Amino acid sequence: MTTWGESEAVRFLVAAHGERLEALFHLALKTAMRQGELLGLKWSDMDWTDETLRVQRQVQRIPRKGFVLVEPKTRAGRRTIQLAETTLLLLRLHRERQEARRNLAGSAWQ
Repeated sequence: MTTWGESEAVRFLVAAHGERLEALFHLALKTAMRQGELLGLKWSDMDWTDETLRVQRQVQRIPRKGFVLVEPKTRAGRRTIQLAETTLLLLRLHRERQEARRNLAGSAWQ
């Protein structure tokens, strides 16, 4: 596995600025969450008051079933992550944009 250094991560985040998934990319790099954990997040996992995020589920590919939400395999996988102010700001902005798209889509929203 090849990992990025700090300069590569910063360049990636600069390139992702303004993209629809910017908050997801930022969260991935700043928290080191796994892909399945990131994709399993729900807004209800956020505690805006404590500025934390609870990892409670993950997306997993199961043969002949497709992608499903499952609980983390270990107790250590179920954890609470303290978020930095920049991450919180990006998540708030993402939520506002998502809500605007939901309102625009109306009953067609999925």
